[in-house]
Amino acid sequence: MGVHVIRDFLARLSRAQRIVWCIAAFLAVANTARVTIFVVDPTQSWASVFPPMPESGRHQCLAAYVRAGELAALDHANLWDQAAYGQDRHSQVRGLTPYLADPYEYPPVLAAVSRVAVAATDDYALIRIAWFAASALAFWLAFFALARWAGGRAQDTALACAPALALSTPVLFGLQWGQAHMIVLAAAVGGLLLLERGRRVAGSALLAFAIAVKIFPGIALVYLAVRRRWHDVIATTVALLLLAAASVAILGPATWHAYVTHQLPAMASGAAFAFTNDNPDNYSLYGLGYKLAALGVPGAGHALASVLAWLWTAVVVALTVLAARRQRAPGREAIAWLAILCLATLRSPYAPLYTGVGTLWLLSLARPRLAWMITAWILLQGFPPLGSNAVNAALSLPSLLVSVAVPIVALRRA
Repeated sequence: MGVHVIRDFLARLSRAQRIVWCIAAFLAVANTARVTIFVVDPTQSWASVFPPMPESGRHQCLAAYVRAGELAALDHANLWDQAAYGQDRHSQVRGLTPYLADPYEYPPVLAAVSRVAVAATDDYALIRIAWFAASALAFWLAFFALARWAGGRAQDTALACAPALALSTPVLFGLQWGQAHMIVLAAAVGGLLLLERGRRVAGSALLAFAIAVKIFPGIALVYLAVRRRWHDVIATTVALLLLAAASVAILGPATWHAYVTHQLPAMASGAAFAFTNDNPDNYSLYGLGYKLAALGVPGAGHALASVLAWLWTAVVVALTVLAARRQRAPGREAIAWLAILCLATLRSPYAPLYTGVGTLWLLSLARPRLAWMITAWILLQGFPPLGSNAVNAALSLPSLLVSVAVPIVALRRA
C-alpha cells in the first residue's frame, strides 16, 4: 500500500482523529520494536509481550517446528511421537533445548520447511529472528493488500483499526511465539486475493501452502468449488500435490505414513491435543466441551467435545456454501473470505489466543458499531489464569462466544 493511500486516508479524518491515529500508530510501531528486542535477545524479559507472566516469554511454538526438522534430519520418521518433545529432551540445535515443550502437531510440509532451515543453520536464535521477520512482513503485507483491494469504507476502517490490531495480544503473542498461524492466515488471504486478480500460479501456490501447513484454509476450496471456479480449484490441488511430493523427497515416505496412520486419527479424535484439554485458553467448539465439564455440567467432557467439533464442521461447510452463492463487491468479498477462515479455524481441537488474529482482522473490515468493536477487541485479548479450572473456564466463555459470533454475524451481513 503506497504512502499516498495513507496520506489520503489521513486527509479524510478530522484534525482530532488524525492526532489520535498518529499517536496510536506510533505506539504500535514502538511496541512492536520492543517485542523485536526480546526476540533478538531473550534475556531482555522486560521487552516481552507480557513481562508479569514470565512463562509466556519462555513459550515458543516455533521450537516444536524446529525440533521436528531436527528429528527429520536424524531420520526419525514419526515426528508426532510426543515422547521426542518436552523439557526433559536435549536438542543438538544451539539454543533450542530451553524452549522444548509442546509436541509438533502439523502436517509434514511444515516439517520439511523446518528440515531445510536446520540444514541451513544450527542456530535457533537465527531461525527465530528470521521467522519473526517473515511472519510480521507476511501478515502486514496481506493486511494492507486486502484493505486496498476492498477499497472505500472498508479500506478506511481497516486503516483506522491497524494500530489497534498491531497492539493486540493475539498479534503480539503470535509473533513472539513464532506461531505459524500468522503466516498461514496471510498466505490464505493473499492466495485468494491473487486468484481473484487472475494470478493463478502465485495465488494457488500461496493457498496450497496455507492448506498444507494448517489444513483449515482448505475451506477456501469449498468456497471456490461452489462458485464453479474449477481452474482455481485444480491449480490449488496441483500445487498441494507438488508440495506433498517435495516434502516426501525431503522427509521420506515413512514420515507421511506416520502422519496418515498416527497423527491424522489422533487429530480427528482430539487425542493429539489431550495436553490442552484443561487449558482455558481454547476458543474452539471442541474446547467448549471441556469448559462445560470444568463448570460441572453433567455429561460434558470428551464425548461432548467430539460431537461439538463434528457438528461445527457441518455448520462451517454449510455457511461457506451459502456464502459462496452470493456475489459481492470487493469490500464485502474480503469480509466473506476472512469470516469463513475464522469459522474453519475453530474446528481445530485447540484454538488458543493467537487465533483471535483473524477475528480482529475481520472486525477491522466489517465495521460493526464502535461499542461492539471495543467489547470484542477487549474480550479477544485473553487473560492470565486467575483461579480454579471452573473460574478460568467461566471467564473464558465470553471470549469463545465472541470468536464464534463475530464471523457468523459478519458473514450474514457480507
